[in-house]
Amino acid sequence: MAQSKNQSSLLPVYLAVGDDALKRVTVINRLKARVAEHGDIEFNFSRFNASDLTVAALDSALNTMPFMSDLRLVCIMGAEALPKDTNIALIDYLKNPFESCIVVLDSEKLTKTSALYKAIAALSENCIIECITPKKQDLPNFVRGLAPKYNVTISDPAARMLVEYLGENTVKLDSELQKLAIAHIGNQPISVSEVETFVKQTVDIKPWEFVDALSAKDFVKCVSLKDRMEEGFSYGLLPMCVKRIKQLVAVVSLGSEGNASQIPCELGEPDWKCRKLIAWAKGFDGAKLRTIIQNAVDCESLMKSGHNPDDAFMNWVLFVCR
Repeated sequence: MAQSKNQSSLLPVYLAVGDDALKRVTVINRLKARVAEHGDIEFNFSRFNASDLTVAALDSALNTMPFMSDLRLVCIMGAEALPKDTNIALIDYLKNPFESCIVVLDSEKLTKTSALYKAIAALSENCIIECITPKKQDLPNFVRGLAPKYNVTISDPAARMLVEYLGENTVKLDSELQKLAIAHIGNQPISVSEVETFVKQTVDIKPWEFVDALSAKDFVKCVSLKDRMEEGFSYGLLPMCVKRIKQLVAVVSLGSEGNASQIPCELGEPDWKCRKLIAWAKGFDGAKLRTIIQNAVDCESLMKSGHNPDDAFMNWVLFVCR
């Protein structure tokens, strides 16, 4: 059978690989749309979970003739979990793929050194579609870039809050943004208050996020993080914060003595963390840091003497950030 122009432009296999689930879903949906141009996709689409896929089911799916179409699509989810015998059978199939079947593999973790990855790459470098999540600091801009497809805009603070609430799962970010767009009224950008109202936080606050905010003397962020923590959070955080303050004392002391190069060795921390500590230490002087440690002792006493522990802790945090 002569291949159509659209058919010949499609490769026999695609691997959507990486930790960006939204991009992987997008790849699969676009391939479905391309195959649907040739006939009813419902009759010409098979989807399997890799961990459950047998050799017999794979052979049947790959070698079935399309129905009232010249193409069919076989989708294998979680390809890194293919059973050994099925994996070998798929690699063997790729040596001579069926011209009327397009295979798309979804995988978060399939490595470049695996036999399956190499077999796919050997067909064409265009068979591999990298799906890498943007770095965390770039995710708010990523969210703002998604908004126009739902005919809305979202403010930068609201986008940042959405990332803080949901983490780095791009599918969740896209899904919740779509819900926000449905609930949004007016032409103004989606606001922080709308995120707070309509989005449920699914990511736990990491203690080090609070400690880093304190080190940067960012009281506003400390309050924002505190409002999303469970009651009694201060008991675990105070010792961590005091440990960080002591590290800053050491950094300031070594710097004043002209021994800044010894900071990584003295603190036993990696270079990247020491660079952060040095930057944060510039916001403090030695006398203030020692007073902060003394006040931490008073704070702990208040927390254990019947005062509201979280209030006592946040008053200490305010003193640190001034």
